[in-house]
Amino acid sequence: MVKSRLRGCAGNLLLLALSLLFACAVAEIYLRWFRPQPLEAAYVWPDGTLRHLPSFTFRYTRTGFSNLVRFNSLGLRGPEVAESKRPGIPRVLFLGDSFVEGKQVAESEVLTSVLEQAAAAAGRRIEVINAGVSGYGTGEELILWERLGRSLQPDLVLLGFYPNDVRNNADRRLFELRDGQVVPIKDAPLPNVRWIYDLRKTLASRSHLYMLIKQGLDASRTTRAGGDQTPMEAEEVFARDPSPKVAGGWGLTLALLDALRAKVEADGARFAIILFPTRFQVDDSLWRSHAQRNRLDVDEYDLMLPQRQLAAWSAASGATLIDLLDVFRAANRSNRFYHIVDAHWNPDGHRLAAETIWTELTSRGLIAP
Repeated sequence: MVKSRLRGCAGNLLLLALSLLFACAVAEIYLRWFRPQPLEAAYVWPDGTLRHLPSFTFRYTRTGFSNLVRFNSLGLRGPEVAESKRPGIPRVLFLGDSFVEGKQVAESEVLTSVLEQAAAAAGRRIEVINAGVSGYGTGEELILWERLGRSLQPDLVLLGFYPNDVRNNADRRLFELRDGQVVPIKDAPLPNVRWIYDLRKTLASRSHLYMLIKQGLDASRTTRAGGDQTPMEAEEVFARDPSPKVAGGWGLTLALLDALRAKVEADGARFAIILFPTRFQVDDSLWRSHAQRNRLDVDEYDLMLPQRQLAAWSAASGATLIDLLDVFRAANRSNRFYHIVDAHWNPDGHRLAAETIWTELTSRGLIAP
C-alpha cells in the first residue's frame, strides 16, 4: 500500500515536472517569436574582468532593431584578433562602454567597423579592435588595459567617454584617491559560486523567458526599495550642485584618466579620449520634454559640464581630447542619431562619430593619412 502511494506520488511529481517543462518551452517559443527580450552576454572572466562570453554569437532585439552580435575568443565584439600585428597597418584599440560595444547596430555598422571603412575610403588601412563592454566605467577600462589591452600591442588607444562613467566610477569603488594617486581598493569581483554564476549567465544569454522573469524581479526589488524606475541618463552628473558622491566621482574619474593615459603611453602606445554626447546634449527639445516628464528643474543642470571638465583636464595634462558634441548638434534633426528605446546611437550616429573621429585622428597626426 505504501509503495503504491509512493509510486502514485512520484508519478504525479513527474507529470507536474513535465507539465512545467512544457509550459516553459511554449513560453520560450512565444517570447522568441513575438516578444523577444534583451539578452545579456556580459561575463565575469576568471581574471576578474567583465567581458563577454567567449566565441559567442547571439541576437540582441529591442523595439526598432534586431542585430546579430558576435564576440571573439577574447570576449570582445567582432572578428578574431591576430596575435601579431600586420606590417604597416596601425592597430587601434577602442576602449569604452555600451556606445563602443554598439550591440544596437549590426557589426558592419558599429563605430569601430565604420572607422576602418572611413580609413579605407581615404586610402589607409587600419585595424580597430572593439573593446567596448556595456556598463563599463573608467576603472574597468583601466583593469581591462592591464589584463588584456596591453598584450594586444596597439599603436593607438582611444577611450570612449560617456558622462555616466563618472557615476559608474563612484558606485563601483574599484579605486580611490589617496594623496592624489589612484589606488585599487579591492580586486575586481569574482562570483562566489562559479558554477551557479555560469548557469545564470548561460540562461541570461540564451533564454528570453529567464530574462523576462529576471527583469520583473529586478523591477519589483527596485519598487520595494523605493527606487525610481524612470530611466535616467546621467542627469545627476550634469548637476550644478552635485551630490558628494558625484563630486567625488568627478575627482576620481579625472585621476583614473591620468592613470590610464600614463600606463598606455608607458607601454608605447598613443592615447586620446573621445567624448560622446548624450542625446539630451544633442537635442534641446528632447531634453526639455524629458525634464518636464520627470519633473526636473532644467536650471539645476548644466549640460556642458562634462565638456568643461574634460577640456580643463586636457589643457592641464596635455592629453588629446576629441569632443563630438558640436558635430552632432550641427547635424541633428529631431533626435536622428539615437534609438528611441535605449538612447544609444543608431547606424547614423555610429557613422557620424566614426567619420568625425577619422578626420580628427589624421588632422592631429595620431594616424598618418
